[in-house]
Amino acid sequence: MQRILQILFGIFLFSFPFGYRWLVYEETAYRFGHFNPFVSGFVYLPEILLVAIFVLWVGFGVCNKSFNSCFRSLRVSRDEKTRRGADKSRSYRGGTGDVAVQRLYVVSVLFVFNALLVTFWRGDFVLAMFFLVRMLEMGMLYCLLTSRLLSFSQMARWLLWGVCAQVGIAFLQYYFNHSIGLGLLGESKIGADILNVAKTNLVSGIKQIRGYGTFLHPNILAGYLLLVTSVIFVHLKGWWRWLLLLILLLGLYVSGSHAAWIVFGLLIGISFLFSLWKEQRLRRRATVLIVTIVMLVSGLLLFDSHRLSSDKLSFEQRFEQNSISRNMIIAHPFGVGVRNFTLEMELANCGADGGTDGGTNCGTNCGMTKLKPWEFQPVHNVFLLTLNETGIQGLLLLLALIFTWVYRCRKQGKALGFFALLLFAPFDHFLWDSWAGMMLIVLVFAFLAEKRDTELSI
Repeated sequence: MQRILQILFGIFLFSFPFGYRWLVYEETAYRFGHFNPFVSGFVYLPEILLVAIFVLWVGFGVCNKSFNSCFRSLRVSRDEKTRRGADKSRSYRGGTGDVAVQRLYVVSVLFVFNALLVTFWRGDFVLAMFFLVRMLEMGMLYCLLTSRLLSFSQMARWLLWGVCAQVGIAFLQYYFNHSIGLGLLGESKIGADILNVAKTNLVSGIKQIRGYGTFLHPNILAGYLLLVTSVIFVHLKGWWRWLLLLILLLGLYVSGSHAAWIVFGLLIGISFLFSLWKEQRLRRRATVLIVTIVMLVSGLLLFDSHRLSSDKLSFEQRFEQNSISRNMIIAHPFGVGVRNFTLEMELANCGADGGTDGGTNCGTNCGMTKLKPWEFQPVHNVFLLTLNETGIQGLLLLLALIFTWVYRCRKQGKALGFFALLLFAPFDHFLWDSWAGMMLIVLVFAFLAEKRDTELSI
């Protein structure tokens, strides 16, 4: 049975980007005459596979030792307490009583509880339950990843083949300039003549679509490639590393994601600096500085976007979303509830697409201009979106999680995946509001939790 579970889990790691899904909840989606996927509930095919693997893993007793290993850090033995008490000049970290890990668990539970409470308080019980299910699935995946059901090297190879598959699909889409008929695997219907498909204008005047893979947008594909590459790179050897880098570059090229190229360049710079700074003290300070800079830039965008403008439509849309985010947090400092960002945009701009009130309520809370139906999207910044949906207290808990992890990495963890996650978060929202994005977060932190490494390094 264990061998079967290993194969099934490998298949999951390979196939979780395949986004074939069923719509199971749409009660409020058509309130304003158009479908809103951000307040709808979906069940994904790989999601069913994940739950099935976890149930079998628990039910057949494969998890006798590995399941307990997921939580052994919560237990502090008497000897460890004595040892920490004997040397109060420094906290003892390591073994089964990792204090920082306990804090991570506690803050994580508080963050989830706050998000559920805010969402439930805002009146959408179904969305709160969907969020709870997603959190439980994240916990299932973390246990499976850290249980040694597969070694990290084995998981890295399965993930590598998944990256190859996604880049291969995206390249064919780019080459033929349309989708390639993989709808059963979750491929979107895309083409140069289809509205709202991400394209680039070539010099000859031809519209060239960007590669989607089986994701809903090229930027999600690029984020997947960067995050997976950052966590599996250290587990590959020799020419496998060069193959992964070549595949990554090809994937970033066909995705056409400017944000991904920026993050890729920043990761190279951080890797270079960490190769020069051997002292852990310098590396920790650099990590704290990078986190602080990301937070400050997000804050500046939150408060000053209404003063910015650009000739590029995508930039202008980001500035508008940031302005809406600012007005929303002023109106609802304790959060609007998970997945409710676009609903608050609609309530404030309900006359934008011919709503029932004729626009008399437009701009009272958030957006100051009328929005078209396809412009109702979450703000493209995970930190601002978390602030809007879970409130100021939710963002503070998220920051506590981040800094607690930095503290824990004093003794373990490859940091490249963390930096990739941190730097990509201000450019998009999929890490917070999509199933694949949530799985990527778990993937990064599960690989960071590997105890083979002994320092904060790249």
